[in-house]
Amino acid sequence: VVAVLASVSSARGAPAAEPGQQQQQQQQQQQVVVLSDELNHASIIDGARLAARAGGQVSLQVYRHNDMGHLESLLAAVPSGTRCLVITDSLFSMDGDFADLRGLVALKRRYGFLLAVDEAHATLVCGANGGGAAELMGVGPDVDVHIGTLSKAVGAQGGFVACSSQVR
Repeated sequence: VVAVLASVSSARGAPAAEPGQQQQQQQQQQQVVVLSDELNHASIIDGARLAARAGGQVSLQVYRHNDMGHLESLLAAVPSGTRCLVITDSLFSMDGDFADLRGLVALKRRYGFLLAVDEAHATLVCGANGGGAAELMGVGPDVDVHIGTLSKAVGAQGGFVACSSQVR
């Protein structure tokens, strides 16, 4: 998922830079902040930690579980022009609760980050068409990156990452 950020020119939709501003803007565009729910699955945590250690351009921040106020305070502190990714499980396997996807979408509209939702435990279990918790909560189109596995409800090997061609 962090690799998706590398191909996105700007999650905040900044206007084109003047020639004198290009170098500064390029430096800012290289910076990525990943904000992760503290109860995300270990695979998400490990991937985000590895990305943060890899090159120094990715920083990882963890927000308290389902605490939209805490997440908003972290988002407000992110410098303008920095690309942001908020990633969460949709259905937390250990506690059995859902992410506040509606709250995340409201924050996304305000702060302009990319939203990635891991539907591993909700695919084919939640939603009228089995589209997961995002479908169930009516926010599927607002999620930028849908991630899932075929090894749970489908009973097969493999997984998927689904996004728009613009994000891809």
